[in-house]
Amino acid sequence: MSREELEAEAASPSTTPTRLQELANSYPKLRPLIAMNPATYPALVKWLADLNDPAINVALAQRTAATSSSPGGPRRVSVMGRSDEASLPTAAASARPFASEPMQTAEPVAEPSQPSTQTGELGIAQQAANPNRTPLIIVGVLLAVIAVTLMALLFGGGNQSDPADGAGQSDSTAAASPEDQGDAPDSQDEAVDNSQDSAAEDADETITYPAPDTALVSDHFVSPSGNVACRLGSEGVTCTINAHAFADPALPSCGAGPTSLTATRATADLDCSASQVSGSGATSLAYGDYATYETFACRSTESGIACWNVVSGVGFGIARGGYQISLTGPIDPNKFPWN
Repeated sequence: MSREELEAEAASPSTTPTRLQELANSYPKLRPLIAMNPATYPALVKWLADLNDPAINVALAQRTAATSSSPGGPRRVSVMGRSDEASLPTAAASARPFASEPMQTAEPVAEPSQPSTQTGELGIAQQAANPNRTPLIIVGVLLAVIAVTLMALLFGGGNQSDPADGAGQSDSTAAASPEDQGDAPDSQDEAVDNSQDSAAEDADETITYPAPDTALVSDHFVSPSGNVACRLGSEGVTCTINAHAFADPALPSCGAGPTSLTATRATADLDCSASQVSGSGATSLAYGDYATYETFACRSTESGIACWNVVSGVGFGIARGGYQISLTGPIDPNKFPWN
């Protein structure tokens, strides 16, 4: 393609934007014509202006002036800065290969897409059709809350004040206040009473043979001598005597070694099959003191140990000289017949 044809293509408004971009990249001397071409898209115009080339700057200035003053469009400028009336370059000059001009390294950016006005108009239309509903929502919520509150007062308030309707009673009447429940026990005596009472209430029976108020709450104790150890539980009490010499040779025993007795609510007897109670880790129960746990109690004396059920009175007494069984109440070790 000749130089004249290239110039004509660069200046023609009918040249496509893609072709104008190719010409601007390949032929730097055509850039002033491309700058004047009304078909040159804005992004390419900006790219040409960023090159800060004097000839291009003149063409851009003429483009701006022609666009604002002449409806006919900008006047064509040649690649050498001459007007259309100027003569073309000499043959020697035209003989130089036009396509051999060095290419600029910068690339014209593609024309940015124009924002769609349809979307903006649609958004404005939607805003006009949908005004801010926040105040209406707030008012609606407030009205709903007021309505629910009124319904609760009208339909739920009456039941709370009607003593004949058990379901309407206040929760405060179901749970007693600390004053109604009574003060916490401030001594070991009250703790013993509460322990025995609660155990008897669970059994729905009356305590007939209670331990003294001074009784120690313990489920494992040993006599001061260490010869008798007892363990109390919810089902019974078992005591093991390690050294003994029964006065009555006919009295059954578990042999020459440790012998155990067990009492429940209903029975008491020699219990050689029971596990021997060890005094290791047990509380020492002084002579004259009592121990209680659940519905069982024991008494420690110098004459021996006595244990029983506080509801039925079934129990036993044991000492080195022998043992006794009782179904009618606690045994007094001081009254053992062998003493």
